[in-house]
Amino acid sequence: MKKSRIRLVLLTLLILTLVLTGCGGGQEAAGPEEEADILQSEDYLALKATLDGIRTDSGAYYVYMMIPNADNDFLITVDGSEEPDDFLTNYGWEVQFTEAMEGEPATARSGWDDDVPVWSGFAPVYNSNGEVIGILGVDFPSPEIEDYPEWNRDREEWNGAEDELPSEIPQAVLNAMKRPMTIAAEAAETLNGEWADAYEAFMADKL
Repeated sequence: MKKSRIRLVLLTLLILTLVLTGCGGGQEAAGPEEEADILQSEDYLALKATLDGIRTDSGAYYVYMMIPNADNDFLITVDGSEEPDDFLTNYGWEVQFTEAMEGEPATARSGWDDDVPVWSGFAPVYNSNGEVIGILGVDFPSPEIEDYPEWNRDREEWNGAEDELPSEIPQAVLNAMKRPMTIAAEAAETLNGEWADAYEAFMADKL
């Protein structure tokens, strides 16, 4: 499997100055007008349209791209949602983000609550040079885990799994884990190459 440690370093350096804003650095954050310009730009909307298509075709709740910052937190970039997050919203760090950035499809360690319980999966996206330039996230409705509150981090019964998974996992939970990860991996295959190159150029221009 292709790895991206060199690319990760380069991408981290590329976004360092902007990231300092989100982590308490000295630069000012993008203002509302600049934010609106980014989200309404032709390039952003073209990239978003592809993710919107993945979301509607798969039945996912949310489909989005993320990149790491200098502190290894992950930031939302292009958000294929009906109500997208702000550009570079910081989603912190979770082990599955790093696993995907290092070249392997990955699953969240727990579900979370939206209208129904949701599970998330992630997969690397490669440019034409075979370098990982970000990760694709897919959040998929998983009502079957309603009966397993210990696997939902928004419930009091949550088992606390954040890194290593327990050795015994109910089949319904395994299904909930695999579904968004599989969707993310298959969708990422369609983004590799030309779309990823356009995304990379867009991000370089904005950062």
